[in-house]
Amino acid sequence: MSTAAPREPLLEVTGVDVFYGDFQALFGVSLSVARGRATALVGANGAGKTTLLRTIAGVQAAASGSVRYAGSDLTAAPPHRRISRGIALVPEGRKLFGSLTVEENIRLGAAAAASSDWPLDRIYGVFPMIAKRRGQRASTLSGGEQQAVAIARALAAAPTLLLLDEISLGLAPRVVGELYQTLAELREAGATLLIVDLAHGDLAVCGAYLGLVLSSSLGVPVWYVLPLLLPAAFVAGLALQTLLFGRAMRHGVLAPVLVTFGLSVMIENLLQVAATSDPRGLAGGSLALASFRIGSHITVSWLFMTAFLTACVVLSGLQLLLSRTSWGRKVRATADDLDTARLVGVKVRAVFASVAGIAVATAALAGVFIGTIGTFDPLAGSSTLIFAFEAVVIGGIGSLWGTLVGGMALGVTQVVVGQVNQAYAVLAVHLLFLAVLAVRPAGLFASHQAAYEVRGSGALG
Repeated sequence: MSTAAPREPLLEVTGVDVFYGDFQALFGVSLSVARGRATALVGANGAGKTTLLRTIAGVQAAASGSVRYAGSDLTAAPPHRRISRGIALVPEGRKLFGSLTVEENIRLGAAAAASSDWPLDRIYGVFPMIAKRRGQRASTLSGGEQQAVAIARALAAAPTLLLLDEISLGLAPRVVGELYQTLAELREAGATLLIVDLAHGDLAVCGAYLGLVLSSSLGVPVWYVLPLLLPAAFVAGLALQTLLFGRAMRHGVLAPVLVTFGLSVMIENLLQVAATSDPRGLAGGSLALASFRIGSHITVSWLFMTAFLTACVVLSGLQLLLSRTSWGRKVRATADDLDTARLVGVKVRAVFASVAGIAVATAALAGVFIGTIGTFDPLAGSSTLIFAFEAVVIGGIGSLWGTLVGGMALGVTQVVVGQVNQAYAVLAVHLLFLAVLAVRPAGLFASHQAAYEVRGSGALG
């Protein structure tokens, strides 16, 4: 009688040590999981179960030991690579992206899918309770529905190995029974069971100076050099994120603030050396002089109208990108929960880099309009940053169109008060900011998620 050779485990963890700073959470942990089997990991609270699952998923780095999956060493592999190989984690506490809908959360889970074995119709067939809520924000669901979405998001990655962390925590017994019944069915189907930028104003001023250099060199109005200026600004944003901001973000929330503050100081000093402190202006051509009349008493500058329409077009484009594209879902998910975004396979470094590129290009475009409407100098970035910050807070944290409304509110206040007494125009703007902050800390049109976070911190009483 012949004896079959033992099959290689699907997952094999050997001698894994994991640290959180100086605290050691795992000590030489080893385990193996066979293909097509359900394996339970049992232990007291604080024993390291969640840490082990996060290490297998690639979110937590192992100080020593190895993680092998389907014969390959994945010890140093990032989360998105492990997902593409067939490992998916349903994290403790569900960790859904509250600002995304049910279906957007699930689609995001397929970003680095190992295959297309779990399309939406199959997922909704397994979880009919969430099918009718596919267009609803995940933050509005019940606990059981949220847990179903969390499992569905993991299934969208078509995993061969599904890691489930405390999926019954805080749920009613009936809901727990339904979930475990679903997991039993899944096993039968063959499955194995987080930038603050203080240099933005100075980057806008850099855009104005770059526009000045290009337009002066080519002898044309600044509008003609935008096809050269904006891509250059985008590439500069990519470089800043990759070489500076991204590295700072690995050292806590304070490091990016200090780095961007240092960048702001450096930019201002370099511009003073290279361009002197003299105020400059940009040549806007005939557009800067053109105007039209509304009635017999109101004259509107075409330059101001162009700036307003450009802002509307930029905001509309960003809104469409964020709400209608796969890239937008990844950006919103990363903003909601960086750690969970990595867990579902989002390449967060690429997301941060692309957002930084767009941010710097947008700042450069703003700098061009600042330079054509008025004058600028190397120290103009600080005041620009303050007004931009106030517009964001007044309009509403997390609201693109709220930012536009906030900017308009600041402008109207400054003009109206300036007609009475120009000395108090800027002061009136700051008083408006303080008044809105006192009454509505999250802003006039804050997104649901932002308002919830401000309210939860106690800022709204």
